[in-house]
Amino acid sequence: MLLDVLNEFVPGLNCILQEMSQRLYIGGLFHGVTEAEVKKRFGKFGSISNISVKTKRDISGNKNTGTIIITTTTTTTTTPNGCSV
Repeated sequence: MLLDVLNEFVPGLNCILQEMSQRLYIGGLFHGVTEAEVKKRFGKFGSISNISVKTKRDISGNKNTGTIIITTTTTTTTTPNGCSV
């Protein structure tokens, strides 16, 4: 893993890998959108673990909305003097 290599060759370098999961509400989806299309669009930002696409009818027509759970990964690297890299 890249973090192991960095920690081995740069003495005192501290790399921390953090994962964060968030539930996102998506409004204004076009009619007929599929879960696969939503996953393709948002998958480039993180790992998608749950997708829900719903159509709600009201007096102005159909409204498509969705929710996803997306997990993103961030890396924080600090040097021995505490500076972020």
